[in-house]
Amino acid sequence: MLIAKFDGPEEAYGVRNEILEKLNQDFANDNDIEIESVNEIITPNSESGSPRAIELGKSFHADIVLWAWYRPTENPNITIHIENITPHETLPLEESVLLKPVSTLAELESFTFQQQAGQETSALISFLAGFLELQSGHYNAAIERFDDALHNLTASPHLVENRADIYFYRAATHLSIHNHQQAIRDFDEAIQINPQFMEAYLNRGVAFSALGEHQSALQDFEQAVQIDP
Repeated sequence: MLIAKFDGPEEAYGVRNEILEKLNQDFANDNDIEIESVNEIITPNSESGSPRAIELGKSFHADIVLWAWYRPTENPNITIHIENITPHETLPLEESVLLKPVSTLAELESFTFQQQAGQETSALISFLAGFLELQSGHYNAAIERFDDALHNLTASPHLVENRADIYFYRAATHLSIHNHQQAIRDFDEAIQINPQFMEAYLNRGVAFSALGEHQSALQDFEQAVQIDP
């Protein structure tokens, strides 16, 4: 992950510094994840913005680039961009993500926002790493990554609302190693967060079927069909 210099009053509020500190703390001894920072500011105009972030990311051989800007006003207008340099079919992340978390100057001054942003960025990286471990068949490692992601997510995320996805992929991992009861519990969590999560119903039905609970399986399959015929 490459993190550009944020366009904002960093000397006073240090949003980027807090994110970097949290990521370096969580992944300093991780051989699979590398955090890099660059002192270039990327601005959202026609000659820069996402194209420049992608170009910079490729030059660093990065998978993800994060850049942002904010202002020292009562409404800081925090705008965070996440660029997925890796082809979109590799990571469960859109090619370009625009986030506008709601915050206040008071939250910046108390460093509440900075700490939460650091935790949620760490959760995002753990989630993406867990997905890659799952794709590689490293199921225990994937579960550990998803556990870390859920641990770092706060109750009311500012940045990335992907808790349902994390539960879904952790459930899928448990399903792959025939841990059907835990898979069902995680699919339950995903569905509770997103009652229209068709894939969660479908896969929970598979888990119920494997346990011989065919009526529950049929109910889930029927619900999946209702959501997406």
